[in-house]
Amino acid sequence: TGALVGVLNDYGIMRDCLNTANGGSKGGFFLGTAGDCSKIDRCLSLGKDWEGAIVNSKQLIDINNVYFYNDGNSTALNALNPDQISNSETYEKWDIGTVENRWTIPSENNSFPIPFFSEMREE
Repeated sequence: TGALVGVLNDYGIMRDCLNTANGGSKGGFFLGTAGDCSKIDRCLSLGKDWEGAIVNSKQLIDINNVYFYNDGNSTALNALNPDQISNSETYEKWDIGTVENRWTIPSENNSFPIPFFSEMREE
């Protein structure tokens, strides 16, 4: 199992997701299993034990702009402290704003990006 997707099928893309749950003994924060040529793009995990956030899979060919909460004890790639998480400049190529953007960051101190506008929503 994975926190958001159990199995990402071949050529599947997981994009613009936020996970606030902690890791478990099976799967990762985002995926349980990655299919051939699958990708993860613009996702944020705020849970503890983030080292298990990405499934170690040869099939997962691309992980773009995926970030993880870090309490200050790690130097791993894409691990963010609270100040970095609340800064919109941290997130390269993310659509962060306040009106018709996919993500927004509330004005509270040390807040984090939240999904704001879905490309799947009905007009």
